[in-house]
Amino acid sequence: MSLRCATGPPGRPHELARRRARGLRAAASQSSRRPLTRGPIRLVRMSASLAVDTGCGVGCVGMRVTVRSGPLRTSRCGSHRRSHRWKNRAMRIALPSGTVAEVVRPAGTPRLGLVVTPDIFGVRPHFDALAAGWARDWGMAVAVVDQYAGAQPGEDADIVARYAAVAGIDDDRHLADLHAAADELATPLAGLMGFCMGGMYCFNSARSDRFARIVSFYGMITLPDAWKGPGHREPLDYLRRGHADRVLAVIGCKDTWTPADQVAQLRELGVTVVDYPEAEHAFAHDPLRPAHRADDAADAFSRARAWLEGV
Repeated sequence: MSLRCATGPPGRPHELARRRARGLRAAASQSSRRPLTRGPIRLVRMSASLAVDTGCGVGCVGMRVTVRSGPLRTSRCGSHRRSHRWKNRAMRIALPSGTVAEVVRPAGTPRLGLVVTPDIFGVRPHFDALAAGWARDWGMAVAVVDQYAGAQPGEDADIVARYAAVAGIDDDRHLADLHAAADELATPLAGLMGFCMGGMYCFNSARSDRFARIVSFYGMITLPDAWKGPGHREPLDYLRRGHADRVLAVIGCKDTWTPADQVAQLRELGVTVVDYPEAEHAFAHDPLRPAHRADDAADAFSRARAWLEGV
């Protein structure tokens, strides 16, 4: 195990932080408390943000714990155990299938869980940060599920390699992973949200009874030729035999991946569509993209939250 704990004011030794670090190492190796994970879920990485008001002016904020071997059984600091209040708790886990997911839990007991299926680039630090923000600001437990089930292309893979990897995804297997992530969140209700390719899988998942509400951000309405594989069916087919009325589709009117005639088919099937006249593909979830439109993105996420909470 390796551990990094925040220090005190710049330039001043922080012996308390060092004592806490030693206590955490000992607790992780010796504690008899139950593990933070349960069932077949395997903990890969855990990080947490702590807030403490000890009355002595010392804070322990931004602690990160990385587990490289063995179960993590406790992560409380010893000196001020009763004063600590958990904020977000984040874990990188492996689902029963071996698929990687990032799970973030807010303080308290959330009513809603949010399963997220990302864009073609999969689970990565950007989606870790998004999940932390949704957990903090929306008060939902969040799980971001990788689509590639251990066959994730390398970070430097070009788009052709990624298209080939998408063709190897099986719709039923990915839906099973989304169900497993919802089960891991263990909230009374679960919603689903996805972006780009993940938005397409939101349409595909409308056939499931597991998700009370679904939000698809600029998901492909028909399966692109380069993505076709033996485990795929057309998104519209899934919507026709599923709960299209549970789906909110966020669309950019200038997005060539979602042409107007296909958007019209969504509406005919009962999907609720909100569109943005000047928006292109991927305008909402990544501020670094040239297509990003801050005002439209803020409005779209506000609508997404309201849709998810309206159950």
